[in-house]
Amino acid sequence: MKRVAIVPVKRLSQAKMRLSLVLTPKERKAISEMMLKDILEALKDSDMLDDVIVIGSDTSVKRLAKVYRGKFLKEPSTGLNMSIEYATKQSRKNGATSLLVALADIPLVNKTDIEQVIGLGLDAAAVISPSRAEGTNALLRTPPDVIQTEYGIGVLSITLDVFKKEISFSRYCGLPLCRSMWTLREIFGNFFKGVWTRIRQSS
Repeated sequence: MKRVAIVPVKRLSQAKMRLSLVLTPKERKAISEMMLKDILEALKDSDMLDDVIVIGSDTSVKRLAKVYRGKFLKEPSTGLNMSIEYATKQSRKNGATSLLVALADIPLVNKTDIEQVIGLGLDAAAVISPSRAEGTNALLRTPPDVIQTEYGIGVLSITLDVFKKEISFSRYCGLPLCRSMWTLREIFGNFFKGVWTRIRQSS
């Protein structure tokens, strides 16, 4: 079994545009980079992964991938689903038999979160961890082509229908990975204040 993680990363300058009313471009980029570091750190620390592929286009993302011992893959075109599909094909060519797709903007993710998802997949064809916006934060597939990737707001119900129809054994994961920063209300909650404190401390 060769288990590989894929982390798709959009341009950091374009990340978290929904927060543009309350945060400057520099602050949005700082939050995005911090969350990317969290996910890369969690993946690096896990003994249950053989490889980590970071797919994106930014030079700074390439540098971070190297710092956290991941491999950088230049995305061939824009679009989350196309990037994931491209990284999936490249990983399969290199012998991957199980793929974990983890988005780069999951706040405060850690090794335990990652290994809980992987643990559920030890006897399941697929594991899905939903976001609050009815999208998907993490998707584990064994084998990698057991289900086609379909990311975006509101596509969770479509993915679950595919689970029921096409996959004989799957898991729906309601774990700490079910976190996202989409609404303005959450920005002013205690959770966001913790992230904000970290930005101020590192700046």
